[in-house]
Amino acid sequence: MSMSGVALLVVGVVALSACPVRLDPEASGPADGDEGGACVGNGTCNDDLACLSDLCVNDTGEEGESEGEGEGEGEGEGEGEGEGEGEGEGEGEGEGEGEGGGEGEGEAQPVFPLKAGDVLTVPRFGGRVDVCEGGGQTGDCDRNVKGSYQLTDVALNDDNGWEITADVLYEGLVDRIPASALSRLAIENGADFAAISQDTPVTALGAVFTTGQAPRLDAAFRPNNFPFFDGSADVFAAAAAEFADAILGIDEVAEIETQFATGKFEAFFKDELNGPTSMHKLVVNVHPMGFVCGWDEILVPFIDDVSTPRNQSSFNGFENPPLAATFFQPNLIRDRVTYQCSCFARTCRSTATALCLDPGDPDAAPGPCP
Repeated sequence: MSMSGVALLVVGVVALSACPVRLDPEASGPADGDEGGACVGNGTCNDDLACLSDLCVNDTGEEGESEGEGEGEGEGEGEGEGEGEGEGEGEGEGEGEGEGGGEGEGEAQPVFPLKAGDVLTVPRFGGRVDVCEGGGQTGDCDRNVKGSYQLTDVALNDDNGWEITADVLYEGLVDRIPASALSRLAIENGADFAAISQDTPVTALGAVFTTGQAPRLDAAFRPNNFPFFDGSADVFAAAAAEFADAILGIDEVAEIETQFATGKFEAFFKDELNGPTSMHKLVVNVHPMGFVCGWDEILVPFIDDVSTPRNQSSFNGFENPPLAATFFQPNLIRDRVTYQCSCFARTCRSTATALCLDPGDPDAAPGPCP
């Protein structure tokens, strides 16, 4: 996978540097006393902000307000005749026109769980083989990188899909095997493994990421599609259909399961692409906070449909499979607080405060975990 996948969607400056760029979450966070920042020493905040849980928040109760303007004009004419006392006949005609426009109170606007200033880190992702080329210890033949994504903007594009703009730092952790050894893994498309090594970090400034791409093995899945994902129902359904179509294009009798409630994409399929015929397992989980949180991918030799069925039993007993992905669950820094994000619990929880982030409101103060 070349870095051109990132370059195609980069806005502004792209820097590929041998010197790491330090992504400083404090530098991009709100100042003390400002909304989203820490309370000042005496427990107060600027303007009309309130100090809650040592964070300055807007607690005025004005959320959901709307503004509307309306204009109307009317004209009327009437004529009448009457005879006698107390009796009369009248006719009246009137015309009126009016126009009004405004936003209704409490209308929910679409939101993405992440916001500018957040720093998402995938501590380790890549892959491993059972035997290192040129020698090496079994079980230690890896090529892994660390990805740090400092968000600078979150916005809807012209197609009403969320796009993330971020300054990215890829750091090589282990490079005992060549990047080409990972070519059969879908996760290989998540970064430019050939360009990243322990001696050569890679940065991409102002890179733009999509949030609705299903994981897949071809060039339709690239670094700009990983690791962010919009887990809303419509986006997940479209990605699930794309995922199934892509896998069935490789193996028309593949076993595929997708679950919106758990954010799971799962497939067991016979894979004859770019190597010996293998049984391929690909399980990807997405988090309500807007990113991939789990990646389980393994290839083992395919014998026949009976000996290697399209389910988990084909992978049992492989302590060190021929080829497998490596992936550690991400963490998120927001307002100088680190949150550990769990696929199983589907939360991002601070170990310091035991509070969790709200995926429904990126500006909400951390609250009790579900």
